[in-house]
Amino acid sequence: MKKCAGMDDVREQAIFAMKADKTLETALKLDPSNWDARFMKAVGMSYWPANLNKSPEVAQEFLTLIQQQEGQPKEPQFAQPYIWLGKEYEKAGEVENAAQIWKRGAALFPENKELQNKVASAQQ
Repeated sequence: MKKCAGMDDVREQAIFAMKADKTLETALKLDPSNWDARFMKAVGMSYWPANLNKSPEVAQEFLTLIQQQEGQPKEPQFAQPYIWLGKEYEKAGEVENAAQIWKRGAALFPENKELQNKVASAQQ
């Protein structure tokens, strides 16, 4: 995935992105609760072109992460799915859903400045 970010050739980016997605999917088949693999898969898919219609799948991956996190001790990185899910909702034009998920995340992670900023900007 890191190689994708530094490439100009869209074809090469697509090849690496598909390989990364396949690897992460294999990891999730072995351990569906692997937070890192699910997070990386969702973040990676969020960059796919809009015409591939990955947004519903991206949102579902972040929702799954949030659900899995609820049964675990709170970790700082657990704020990230709220941020990214809100961004995904925002891209889809679901501004109210974005604001709600950011507000929910900010209540759980009041120390996270990015979530606090998202809530503040959504209220304007």
